Parts: sequence; C-alpha cells; structure tokens
Amino acid sequence: MKKVLFLVAAFALTFTLAACSTEDLDNEIADLEQQVSDLTDEVSALETANEALEAALPGTGNYTPGTYFSFNDESGASALIVIDENGFIESVFFDELRIRTAIDEVTGEVVFTTYSTKQALQEGYTLASGYTWAEEADELAAAIVANQGWNTDWDTYVDGDSLKFNLDDQEVIDDVAGVTIGIDGFKDTFEDAIAQAE
Repeated sequence: MKKVLFLVAAFALTFTLAACSTEDLDNEIADLEQQVSDLTDEVSALETANEALEAALPGTGNYTPGTYFSFNDESGASALIVIDENGFIESVFFDELRIRTAIDEVTGEVVFTTYSTKQALQEGYTLASGYTWAEEADELAAAIVANQGWNTDWDTYVDGDSLKFNLDDQEVIDDVAGVTIGIDGFKDTFEDAIAQAE
C-alpha cells in the first residue's frame, strides 16, 4: 500500500512540474531574486545603523578618561577638562588670572596687589557685551562639550593682538555667538589639555 501511495505521489508531482510553464518559473525566479535584493538592502541598512550605534555606545569616545589641566604662564589662562569613563568630554572649565596692582602715585611703589580669577569675579568682571567674562567662557565650554572638541569650522580672525570669533560666520552664530572676547587663551589651553587626553 505504501508503495502504491508513493507511486501516486511521484506521478502527481511529475505531472504538476510538467504542467508548470517556463514562464511561470521565470516569474517565480524573478520574484525570488527581487526578495533577495530587498533583503540585501535591508541587511546593508541594518549594518549601517549598527555601525552608528556602536559608535555611540560607551567606550567609543576619542579620549582617555581622566582630568586634564593646562595653564598658560604668559596669559594666566587655564583649562580644566574632564573625560568620562567612556572617553567623551564631560566638562570643560576655563578661567584666567586677574592681577591688579595699586601703585602709589607719589612714590611709584607698589602699595598692594590683589589676585583673583575672572570666574571668581563673576559680575565684578562684566564686559562691554553686557555679559560677564565667566558667562562667555562658560558658553564656549558648553559648545566644546556639545561638539566633543574645538570645532575647526568656527571662523576666527585676528583683532589687534587677540584671536576672536567671526560673529558673521554661521557655525559661530549657531554655537558660540555670545563669545565676543579674545579666545587665544581658551584655544591654547584647551588644545594643550586635550592633547594630554589623547
């Protein structure tokens, strides 16, 4: 009985295959090829998404975790950078020494000298822009954290002996338009401190 059923099934299969036209098979093959092509595109898109995800995952930052400091003896500028455990810039803090010396007008001798920092002075060091030095320094620091570094697209120019941001540049407008002061000390100390983290 099993042999008979087997023979009937084989005969039916042979008849079905013979009944299929070459055109039907070609259409089915074309459909399968399109499905394979679509799946290949999806796999490629998933691989691209996976690469982007891996780049954003912990441990993929560009820097060595730690705290890095730079101080410029000439300008008194300093930068403190914290790199988190994943290698990303977590925070940047800029400051600059402010030394004031009072001189006796009669004798020409130094009466007293005060030392402070521009961050510590807060409102005591308000700029012509109406903002404090600390507010402008903090705005630049926040932009550096957002960009994960100094954005080389920020256009600058030399004004006298100071490097400044070009406030007509769109990248500058978008990121650091409130920073109107000279940026030499910021740039030098940031680059020195971040180089320690590389």
